[in-house]
Amino acid sequence: LEKALGVSLAEEDAREPMRAAFQRILEAAESAGAQVRAAGRNLAAYSGEPPARPNAAIFDYAVQLAKEAAVTLSKGHEEGGWEAPVRDRLSLALLLLDLLGNEADGEDAAAIAAYSAPMSRLLAEIDLRLER
Repeated sequence: LEKALGVSLAEEDAREPMRAAFQRILEAAESAGAQVRAAGRNLAAYSGEPPARPNAAIFDYAVQLAKEAAVTLSKGHEEGGWEAPVRDRLSLALLLLDLLGNEADGEDAAAIAAYSAPMSRLLAEIDLRLER
């Protein structure tokens, strides 16, 4: 922009006011940018709230569903009729883990796969049992 101002305004008396106005605008923009960055850091520091972690909440819920399925499975052997509730919980847990797995990479993908594999095998066995 400074080069354009220098080329288009050959006269010294017209160029200097434009250069000064440009410099004021640039300084104001840099100052505003610094204030926005500082406000963002202060907000994060003073909010007292941890940053949102939606994937962690989804993962925790999937694990909770798997735990509930395990409890139902252990009690169900004594009482019977455990297949449908366990299947429902495991299906939802696997759906959530698949959702996370599609976006995960590296170490996260391996951890999600480690949870999903045994659940998938158990779900397949329950489906076979329900087909009988």
